[in-house]
Amino acid sequence: MDRAAANPWLARRVLTYAHQCGAWEAPSSTLFALRRALDLGVSGIELDVHATADGHLVVCHDGTVDRTTDGHGPIHSLTLAEVRALDNAYWFVPGGDETRGLSPGEYPYRGRAPGDPGFAVATLAEVLDVLDDHPRVAVNLDIKQTAPAVEPYEELLARELARHDGTDRVIVASFLDVATQRFSGYAPHVAVSAGTLAVATFWRALQEGEDPPIPDYVALQVPATQGDTVIVDERSCPPPTAAGWPSTSGPSTTRPAWPACSTSGSTASSPTCRRRSCRWWRSGDWSTDPDAPGGGPDGVRGDGGAQPRPVLGRFPWLAFFLLRILRLTVRFDMACHPTGSAGGPSTGMPGRR
Repeated sequence: MDRAAANPWLARRVLTYAHQCGAWEAPSSTLFALRRALDLGVSGIELDVHATADGHLVVCHDGTVDRTTDGHGPIHSLTLAEVRALDNAYWFVPGGDETRGLSPGEYPYRGRAPGDPGFAVATLAEVLDVLDDHPRVAVNLDIKQTAPAVEPYEELLARELARHDGTDRVIVASFLDVATQRFSGYAPHVAVSAGTLAVATFWRALQEGEDPPIPDYVALQVPATQGDTVIVDERSCPPPTAAGWPSTSGPSTTRPAWPACSTSGSTASSPTCRRRSCRWWRSGDWSTDPDAPGGGPDGVRGDGGAQPRPVLGRFPWLAFFLLRILRLTVRFDMACHPTGSAGGPSTGMPGRR
């Protein structure tokens, strides 16, 4: 079977993931933030999964509770009861997922937890219960730690996902290749994305002009740049069918695995802004499969939320074609009038990008 046809994620176009459920607009990874992001109409939710000392899965970006709560300590050393007693909106103000040094009254949601579970550290089970009512919203779950740093919880994650329908809209990710490999051993039917080593192998092959290895993952989730290194460019996806990459501060880019790279997505902590920006990109028609995340006719989700449909007006297209004409003109002129010295190699021809 054609690998493109076998990868259902290739039928999904620009997915707007709310990073930590939109941590710059609502307290990070809380049920309150989750419901808000869903109300905004995001097409994907991104969360990080950890296991407590007594073997319960919770969602929190960091491996400790220090940054966003009023507590301290690594999650793997705390029981679920201890984690649930914390205020996960303690340091939140809009515009950032953590802001210190303000007066207590400037933190809009401080003190609501643990009485209001919407502002506590959520369990993965609670999150999936909410998402059960939104079957066309994609879900990206990141395994942040594994053995030997902590007791591995890949099997726990596989078991929790098995209790819910719609695992075809789930991608499990990790920086740690061994974590996704272990997870796949427990849940081979659930999609995974490439780990750090797999991404590096893929990128190196493209830089060397080689065929990338056949992947066992469905997506690459990478930043556009890493330091001074450009990760996403015109070479990132041969043949040249890559979609546009939204460009705003702080996102990571989700792209489908080679060899069919016809879709893309982005992850942002400000889902309102990212949802608007996606209107300016078009990467082919949106999926019309009503069972696919973001699918359905006219980009409308089956759960009633409206999916932003990428639209480009006339001016951006006109500017694009004018720039292409200008580029071709410049190359033709350089080819006819090389700047190399007589008898020596010409330096006027544009080099391969």
